[in-house]
Amino acid sequence: MKSPLPWDLPRLVMRRSSLVGVVAVALALLLGVTRTNDAVEEEVAAAATLADLVAHLAGLTKLDERAAIETLRRIESEGPLRHLQVDISTTNGRRIFSSGSDTPAALRRIAQWHREAFDPPKHQPVSWTIERELDGPWTVTLSASTEGELQEAVQDMAGSLLIMLGCIAGLLAVMRWNLLLAFKPLSTVLDAIQAIERQDLKPVQSLQNMPVRELECIAAALRHLAMALESAEAARRTLSQKVYTLQEEERAHLARELHDELGQRLTTLRFNTAWLSRTLSDRPEALAVVSSMSDRCAEIQLDVRHLLDRLRPLGDKSHDGGSAALTSGQLLDILGELVASWQRTQTGTQFAFDHGGIDPQARLPREVALAVYRLSQEALTNASKHAHATRVELRLSLDLQQREGGSSLHWAVEDNGGGIEQADAAQQRGNGLVGMQERVWSLAGRWLMSPGAEGKGLLLEAQLPLPNGQAPLTSGGC
Repeated sequence: MKSPLPWDLPRLVMRRSSLVGVVAVALALLLGVTRTNDAVEEEVAAAATLADLVAHLAGLTKLDERAAIETLRRIESEGPLRHLQVDISTTNGRRIFSSGSDTPAALRRIAQWHREAFDPPKHQPVSWTIERELDGPWTVTLSASTEGELQEAVQDMAGSLLIMLGCIAGLLAVMRWNLLLAFKPLSTVLDAIQAIERQDLKPVQSLQNMPVRELECIAAALRHLAMALESAEAARRTLSQKVYTLQEEERAHLARELHDELGQRLTTLRFNTAWLSRTLSDRPEALAVVSSMSDRCAEIQLDVRHLLDRLRPLGDKSHDGGSAALTSGQLLDILGELVASWQRTQTGTQFAFDHGGIDPQARLPREVALAVYRLSQEALTNASKHAHATRVELRLSLDLQQREGGSSLHWAVEDNGGGIEQADAAQQRGNGLVGMQERVWSLAGRWLMSPGAEGKGLLLEAQLPLPNGQAPLTSGGC
C-alpha cells in the first residue's frame, strides 16, 4: 500500500491549533455556565437578604443599639446585598450600620476609579425614619451600589483573561511542537548542503523522507541535484581522462617520430663520422673535428633517448590498443630513475624515494601508474626549480584503510622549501598544480595540498583508488 503524502506545515499547524481552539471554547462555555449558575444563586441570596433585612427593620424599635447592630450584621453575613447599599444613622449624623463594610479595599479602589473615570449617573437614594423607644429615631437610607456588579465583572473578566492566556499559551506550545517536529530533520538537510560544497554527494543521496511536504520538496530537489552533479562529474571525469589519453597518445606519436626520423639520421651521421675518422686518420686536425662531431652525435642520441623516456615513460600500449597493466616493480624502477636523474642534475638538493611495503610483482592499472609518474614528474620539477628546497622526498604506499571498491594508492611529495603562501593564487598562475589536481580528480581520487613538516615547505598528496578485484600492492596480507 502506498504511503500517504506528508502533511504540509501550515495545514499541520492549523489542524492541531484548531484542536486547542475547540478546547478553549469548551472551557469558556463551561466557565460561562458555572458563572451564570453562581450569579443566579447570588441574586436570589441577595434578594432574600434584602427581604429579611427589611422585615427586621421594624423590630429595631425595641432593641438597644448593640443588639440592633448585631442583628443587622447577622443578617448581612447570611448573604451579602447586591446592587444596594444600606446605611443607618442617628439624627445627629452618626452612622450606626453600613452594609458592605467588609468589601476588599482593592474592590473599593476599583469602584472609586470607575466612578472617577466613567462618571456613572447618580441615583436618588431612598430614606425613611424609624422611631425608637430607647433613644432617638434612626434614619435608614437605601442607595444603589456598584461594588457587587464590579466584583462580578472583574471575576468574569479575570476568567476570560485566563482562558485567553491559556488558549494563546496552548497555541504557541502547539506551534512550537509542530515546528520542532517538522524542522528536526532540517539539520540533516543542512549537513547535506554543506557536503555538496565539499563535493561529497553521499549525505544527499542518503536523505530520508521528510515529515512535512516543504522539507520533502527540498530534499527531493537536493537528491535530483545530487544525481545531476554525479552525472556531470562522471561525464567530466570521462572527458578529462580522454584528454589525458589523447595527450599521452600524442606524446607517444611524437616519441615514435623522434625515434624513427631523428634516430635514423643521427645513426647515419655517426656512420659518416666514423668513415671520416678512418679516411682522415693521417690528418690529426681534421680527425679531432670529426671525433668531436661523433661525440656530439652520441650526446644528442642520449638526450633524445632521455626525451623519449619522458614522453613515453611506460613504453607502448598493448598491440590491441588496450590499457595493459604493468607491475608495481616497473613503476618503482621508473620513479627511482626519475629521482636519480634529478639527483644527478641538482647537486644542492637531496632527493629521496620511499616505497616500503609495496609488492613489486603486484599488477597496477596503466592509467594509475601513468598518473603517478606524471604527478611525480611535475612535483619534482616544481620543487627543484621554484621551491629552493634542500630536501625533496617522494613517497608511495598503499592506504591501509580500504575504500569502497578496493584499496587506494597513496602518493606524496614533500619538500622543505619556501612553500606557497596563497594556494589559490598559485593555482591561477598555472604552475602545474591545477593540472595535477585535475589529473587526480579524473581518476576519482582525492587531492590535498598543505604545508610540510613543522610548517615549512609544501606537501602534495593524492589518494588514487584502485579498481575492484585489484590485487593488493603489499607483499603481505592487509
